[in-house]
Amino acid sequence: MLQKPLIFVDIETTGSTIGRSRIIEIAIIRIENNSIVEEFQSLVDPETSVDSFITGLTGITNRDLKDAEIFPLVYKKCAHLFEGAIFVAHNASFDYNFIKSELTQIGYNFSIPRLCTVRLSRKLYPQYKSHSLEQIIERHGIQVNARHRAMDDIKATWDWWQIAHKEHDHSTIFSHIQSQLKKQTSLTQIESSQISKLPKTPGVYIFYNQDHVPLYVGKSINIQERVVSHINSAHLNKTDFKLTQLASFIKGIPTAGELSALLLESSLVKELQPLYNRKLRQNKRLFIAYEEIKANYKTVNLVAATDMDFSVGKIIGIFTSKKAAHDYFHELSGKHKLCKYLLGVDKTCPCFGRQLEQCKGACEGLENPLIYNLRFDMAFTSTSIKPWPFTGPKTITEYNPEFDLEQKLTIVNWVVENELPSLDTYKILKSYFAKK
Repeated sequence: MLQKPLIFVDIETTGSTIGRSRIIEIAIIRIENNSIVEEFQSLVDPETSVDSFITGLTGITNRDLKDAEIFPLVYKKCAHLFEGAIFVAHNASFDYNFIKSELTQIGYNFSIPRLCTVRLSRKLYPQYKSHSLEQIIERHGIQVNARHRAMDDIKATWDWWQIAHKEHDHSTIFSHIQSQLKKQTSLTQIESSQISKLPKTPGVYIFYNQDHVPLYVGKSINIQERVVSHINSAHLNKTDFKLTQLASFIKGIPTAGELSALLLESSLVKELQPLYNRKLRQNKRLFIAYEEIKANYKTVNLVAATDMDFSVGKIIGIFTSKKAAHDYFHELSGKHKLCKYLLGVDKTCPCFGRQLEQCKGACEGLENPLIYNLRFDMAFTSTSIKPWPFTGPKTITEYNPEFDLEQKLTIVNWVVENELPSLDTYKILKSYFAKK
């Protein structure tokens, strides 16, 4: 049916994080004319220790790996098995990208046609929700001596392959295999047909797992192109690698333009709380430092707030906790000779309880409000919210001709009309206007 030989591959690793986790075992069987012609199995020195969880899962201990060779030397012994063959594995992106990552570190460009049996199982057995190797073994009554050992898992995958060919028409299987191989953007659980249907315009995209749980929200001026870049960099970037492992489908949402996409991304991250958007998630509680004037001296008013309020006064800092704010104020007090009492760090005035008007000369740096306030401004230059650069509202009109989408965004004082102020929106708008 297939003209090329097949190599069934499985690896065991120290963890699931590409670039940090390492291979500890590899097993390969080469199939020609529907028969095993050669087998290879080897432990691999990961150049790091194996934790108790991995040992409990695989049975492989640090003592077992003591005399093993590092991966490049192991690969040298089995490289001939890959020649002219199709790489086959269950959840293939995991095995393929780990091997590619290991070889990339020594300057070797590993590239070979690959076939994922998870994707093939979904096509052949759509009535089942799970297509994990564990479930496949149980469903088909496959005998396995040691799960999570490379050769045993490979043999289980090979057994499933033969069962599937007995239960399905060969032309049907061949069609699904060709579909994977024909338009192979990169190794991923996501069908190529999904990617080809994504918009090539500005907008937002969402990676979902098989249970429709959102994994990642992103934005781009070309949705399809950005998604392809995620997939192609899976062997280099740990987040992209995990997305190729877990994602089953992608939703593309076109927008009128770049700014609309940026704002929609921010909104969806807050709403959906996807697993791999940690940096963009809004903190449950922010602490905002406002500038105030007391007796001619600039002081800090630190308040807890979920959303920013630009109408209260000049914002000179935003912090994730009260402790983070106070630690920062302590640092500024020493660097810029600012009064800890006025910064709100010390609860009692160092001037023996005297009124602020009577503090002249008693506190370091308070002999002249003008000089003190200048140092205050310099201290908070890097954290202060930038002034609104326009003399009134600014209207941005965007248009996406492919989807006939138009959006007018009216913005004033870093706030989009009909929306609440937020730190994320401020950062988006500041960056957007800086490029214009």
